[in-house]
Amino acid sequence: MNNRLLEDIKRFKLMVNYDSNVTLSENYSKITLTEKKDRIQYCYRTQDGEQTPIGIFEDGNFQPTEFGKQMNILTYEDLSELFRSKYDDGTDKVTQCDGLVPMDNTKVEISKKDDSNVLTRRDIRRNKRAEARELKQKLEATDWLGKDSGTLYLKTSRYPNAQNVGENMSYVFVATSEKFDVKKPKLNTPKPTKPLDTPPTLDPFEINSDYKAFPDNIVNVNFDKFPASKDQFETIVNSFVKYIKAGGADKLTNVTIQGQADSANPSWSAPKGFDVIDHNYGGVRRPNKKNPQTKEELETMNLYLAKSRAHNYAVSLTDEIEKQTGVKITIKELTPISYLGQGESKRGAKYRSLILNPNAPKLDVVTPGDIISGEKEKEIFNRQKQYEAKYNPVDIFVGVGGTSKPVYQTEESLGPVALSVELPNSNFTNVTKGVYLRTDIIDNLRIPEEFGNFVSKATVNGRTLSITDELGKINTFEMINFDNSAEFDNVVSLMNTNTQFMEEFIGVSSRRGGEECDLEKYKYGTKDPLTTYTSEVITYNEKSYVRLKNYWFAVIPKNCSNRPPKIDYYKEPTLDIDAADEEIQNDMGY
Repeated sequence: MNNRLLEDIKRFKLMVNYDSNVTLSENYSKITLTEKKDRIQYCYRTQDGEQTPIGIFEDGNFQPTEFGKQMNILTYEDLSELFRSKYDDGTDKVTQCDGLVPMDNTKVEISKKDDSNVLTRRDIRRNKRAEARELKQKLEATDWLGKDSGTLYLKTSRYPNAQNVGENMSYVFVATSEKFDVKKPKLNTPKPTKPLDTPPTLDPFEINSDYKAFPDNIVNVNFDKFPASKDQFETIVNSFVKYIKAGGADKLTNVTIQGQADSANPSWSAPKGFDVIDHNYGGVRRPNKKNPQTKEELETMNLYLAKSRAHNYAVSLTDEIEKQTGVKITIKELTPISYLGQGESKRGAKYRSLILNPNAPKLDVVTPGDIISGEKEKEIFNRQKQYEAKYNPVDIFVGVGGTSKPVYQTEESLGPVALSVELPNSNFTNVTKGVYLRTDIIDNLRIPEEFGNFVSKATVNGRTLSITDELGKINTFEMINFDNSAEFDNVVSLMNTNTQFMEEFIGVSSRRGGEECDLEKYKYGTKDPLTTYTSEVITYNEKSYVRLKNYWFAVIPKNCSNRPPKIDYYKEPTLDIDAADEEIQNDMGY
């Protein structure tokens, strides 16, 4: 047998695709095809899809990388053994790398997918793992380790919201309430009236501001989660339908929509009510503990949110308008705007809304007839009457910046500034639930949205507590004696005074016969709330109002506790994590 043939046989056996069941000529043809292509690089793949090169086949020879050598993958036979290894779900541990990289590289970036909202099974799993890493880091930050600043975890029903706070190694407690101090409006409230028919017009709409349509980090329209946003959607559709039926279809030639994303960092965390986010940020790399998201990646993610939300909302609009009129309009998508990194002045609903601009002229001639059916118009009118009977105009006090601020109806306010679901108490001093504030007042006072699962930053310095809200604004409270704060409706103190609330951490209230602890003078509570708004929106007298929620805070030294149990947030039944996914928990160190 000549040397050339021996060399060919040697090369066949070194090839990963060598098949002993076929002829030499067939194997040789495979080699010929392979040599005409780029070299083949093989990677070790973790279950979340991260790839690390272990070796390259080039010119029929296997060349291990440094990582391959560390794994003792030195020859083709070693690689063959690894090829037979799989994860429990059947995923191969060895795969052909998604892209070619130099031999001295240690990581392979996954090739970017197209800009699609369709998630693969791997995407969903990787999103869960990215969210789990982020959750773990945030929960670790609730242990302040004796420092003055840290994170508060709000989604707990059995533990304090932070521990080891400051030199007294205190706990921080957070509770919410819908009780508000109120006064009777001094001015009479005008009754809602049925609007007169006017020539149809199409004015610009601001979407996802007054009516929340998209939860944090979500890009698909979901009216089930935020029903009020459906009311706005239907209002927009009805406006277009009315305009089109009045003969304006041919004037809708320059309808535009532009998405915006505010200065807050986007993340992989799923909002309340969602298991995972509904996209993969167009293929952006998931962060890990050693390699957090870069500024460039965060900017890409922010623009993706703005662009995708505008696109998906526009598709929903055009489909519904066509369904009702038979006219298919085009909505041009303008370049999205990202305010990432521009500070708290660019935070909030105004900077994450969608701007829909019909750019349509006012019609001179209106087609006679009932544009929107009489039944629909009757329904809208009756709903206004129902609101008139159900909601009671009030003047209220809200917690802004660490102090209570009155909000009164005036001649300039053009109607009630606040409404309550229930009638105030007999002295007309407070209501205990269902208080709504007009959205323009929300914007003027810069009242933030309610917190998610975490308060990103809180600081305790003696009697002073500072809370960074969802707008990035710092609210500073001067706290008072914890038991006395109950007189100002601090919910934490009230619950401890009236029940056994958190006694193992707070101790028994002195008002229920409890003994004072050595650090009793360092037990503090806020006397003013932090007022936020929720996603619930109602319409009254053709104006939008959002429901309010107050947050109350308390700081209790650990010395005042009574044999407190170890804090383990992972035992919380409300924690949004796939408890059945043992592998994720093991990988994250749960």
